[in-house]
Amino acid sequence: KRGRKESKNEAIMETWKRLWQLSKDYRSRLQALEYVLKDIDRANGILSEMHSKLSQYHEVPSDEIDLKRMITDLVDLNAKCQENNGAFETLLSNVSKIRRLVERTRPTQTTHNDLNTLEKDVKDIYKKFKLGFSHIGERLSGLELCKELLRKYRGMMDNEKVWLSQTSAKVQTVLARTDLEQLTVSLLRIFYL
Repeated sequence: KRGRKESKNEAIMETWKRLWQLSKDYRSRLQALEYVLKDIDRANGILSEMHSKLSQYHEVPSDEIDLKRMITDLVDLNAKCQENNGAFETLLSNVSKIRRLVERTRPTQTTHNDLNTLEKDVKDIYKKFKLGFSHIGERLSGLELCKELLRKYRGMMDNEKVWLSQTSAKVQTVLARTDLEQLTVSLLRIFYL
């Protein structure tokens, strides 16, 4: 009788230990999931800002000041994305940690469709981030090229303005001559005779 009570007591204690461990695992799983969901929300906010800025600057301005402002904004956005790159990497890592925690709390289940969906969503977010990040780099390269072309164009235009001003002054000098009609008749006689 005493042996049965002891074995029953040991079985209850073993069940209690398993239940306690399972409770800790569930708690860890929920905490990890909470972190991942917050990170997903933050990542979506970053993506939204990135897409908003990129769509805001779909046309290259012809004004040098606006072009410089656009480049500055995109450089700032690029720096912010570089800062947040680690957060996206951590998000991917945390999702794999959740898988291990869920597998511990669902030992008899072989497929975890909810986790598969979560992993797919996080990978999609990460791909969008990387794609947006590369778009920012491409856009910056293009804008730097446009800035250089605009600078060259402005220089050439300034040269043309100087030439036009000089030519206009010469024409005005010629038109101001009082003997212009007599000079024209003399020139016509030379060319047509």
